[in-house]
Amino acid sequence: MAKKTIEIKLVMSEVLYDIQNTVWLIGRSRGGGDAVGTSHMQIDLEEESNRNQVLRSVSNAVEVLRGSMREYLYNRDVVRDNVLIEADKDITFTLLMPMNFSEDAVSSIAALCHRYVVNSALRDWLLIVSAGDAESYGTQASGDLTSLTILLHSRVR
Repeated sequence: MAKKTIEIKLVMSEVLYDIQNTVWLIGRSRGGGDAVGTSHMQIDLEEESNRNQVLRSVSNAVEVLRGSMREYLYNRDVVRDNVLIEADKDITFTLLMPMNFSEDAVSSIAALCHRYVVNSALRDWLLIVSAGDAESYGTQASGDLTSLTILLHSRVR
């Protein structure tokens, strides 16, 4: 059966920016705009332990995405390990889709992959610094995976 190839690219600089910026905005809103009140919420990605924690969360989220897209992934037999992903190396998923797959869904799939990774990493970070804020990001990440599954199965009739 003929297949069409699509590529989904996660630009790591964009993913990390969205994580860092969202945490800063949450902290600012909780601290009333006061820089002192927000300091515990900021993610300084130059600090190695913070960077490693965020990258580990991103890596875990990427593996969940791989699992969700496994029936379509090209090169899914490639050996993976638990080595920390690199902050300056983008992630590309190559998917082999049926010929009647709706190409209109590709940009939405890419956006959902990005959102899932960001929301998952936010949940993980907030569990450490502000557990009360973490649940909503976990719920959003779960919804992103559900929407992704629906889009992966969209077909043109």
